Amino acid sequence: MVFLMVIIIFGLPIWNLARLFGKAHPLWMIAPVALFLASFQAVGFFESMDTAVWYQTLKHINFYWFIFTMMLFGVSTLGLLGEIMNYSIKQINIPKKIIAYAILGITIVYFILAAVFGRVIKTNDVYLTSSKISKEYSFVQISDLHVGSTNKKHADRVVKHIQGLNPDFVVITGDFIDEFHADENDISSFESLSAPTYLITGNHEYYIEPFSLPRVIENSKINLIDHKKVSFEELDIIGVNELESILQTVNDVGINNDRYTIVLDHQPIAEEAAEASKLGADLMLSGHTHKGQIWPTEHLLAFRYKYLAGLYPVGNMFIHVNQGVGTLGPLMRLGTYNEVTHIHLVPEKE
Repeated sequence: MVFLMVIIIFGLPIWNLARLFGKAHPLWMIAPVALFLASFQAVGFFESMDTAVWYQTLKHINFYWFIFTMMLFGVSTLGLLGEIMNYSIKQINIPKKIIAYAILGITIVYFILAAVFGRVIKTNDVYLTSSKISKEYSFVQISDLHVGSTNKKHADRVVKHIQGLNPDFVVITGDFIDEFHADENDISSFESLSAPTYLITGNHEYYIEPFSLPRVIENSKINLIDHKKVSFEELDIIGVNELESILQTVNDVGINNDRYTIVLDHQPIAEEAAEASKLGADLMLSGHTHKGQIWPTEHLLAFRYKYLAGLYPVGNMFIHVNQGVGTLGPLMRLGTYNEVTHIHLVPEKE
């Protein structure tokens, strides 16, 4: 089933272009798939050899290839539907080569726009109230920086953006690093943050060699709070390890219902959010989804995630899902943006 999907996504668009140019042949369906799978295996080989330069280069090529192919698949599908409609009404006779050039042109524009918007960082201001606090708190949530896939220059830009918001503290809700070659120099700009910074793991921290994250942050000011509770004045912040449930963590660290409690949990699983609300949390902060990263993927992810991006009420609690401040693979986005969430928590008026 998976192999069939790969053939459809990677092979069909190339075969369709060949068909439109009058060069239809089964090899146009098979060859792109074989080349991609071989290149994918080569990435694994260079990773096993700890050859960072070749690994990074080939992986970036594969990611660009994958993204371009996904875009080409989408545009080709629309092109095929257009051909079917045109054939059924038989009113417009568009040469097939023109259709092929149109598909290629739209895909290239789509690709360029995604590369441009992939470098945009925006602030999303979120306003919340609570009767449990006596003064206003301002803090920042970022998620999914993906250090390794994204470079030091991007991390520096993110930190500069955060500094301009002057938060009381910063929380990072997972997928901070995602490559074995990431090191402390990649995140050195975080040392310039005067605000305390709290981090939890995401799924990508467990896709790479063990202890990579502690190695990267061990000499930094970033505090890893997996399975811990820390306090900031009137607020409690609970960090949930990616491999654990909220219930497991709360059973050990506890929740004080008289204090405003923020739960950090990387994946916005609806059942976990309901559990957090039931246990007495006031706010849950998550990431992971990237809001699909490139339109229209968000519409597919909506079938998987009830809470895809933004702020949602869950019982007596709110959950906020950050779109991610980095990207999976190259810095490419369309219909989404790299998000720095600025949360303004103010006392509830009586």
